[in-house]
Amino acid sequence: MLPSPRLFDTSKQAIGQGAFHGLNIVLALALGWWTTEVEADACVWYFLSTVVDSTVGLLLLAGIVVLADRLVRRKQWRSLYSGEYGKPPRVSYWARQAALFVGQVMLVKVRPAACSQQDHDVGTMETAHPTPASLALLSSCMFSW
Repeated sequence: MLPSPRLFDTSKQAIGQGAFHGLNIVLALALGWWTTEVEADACVWYFLSTVVDSTVGLLLLAGIVVLADRLVRRKQWRSLYSGEYGKPPRVSYWARQAALFVGQVMLVKVRPAACSQQDHDVGTMETAHPTPASLALLSSCMFSW
């Protein structure tokens, strides 16, 4: 029996969310370690990253998915047409689409992380605790796409 397209679709979402969660943990630990001059808590960074992902991050990811879909269709890369796995459904099409989605998730995560580093370098974050100014900078970095 062949896997159903529904199973392929939901498993891509699960893999993408697993990548999001894993990257959140890595970034939270890195930012917690990176801000050791003052008392810092990786849980705070994880919470802030989750809040940003659940609001602006999802909008940004949706935009990236739409742009990638347009490119894929213009170039006619049929194996990357989202949700289309061929007849009969091919695991190789699913794997390519899952890899593309995980890449898009990573792109969404890299931008705020780079801005957090930039925020610290310019000295606007005097403490290890996120401040309204650092959150505003993080938001502006995400919207500068």
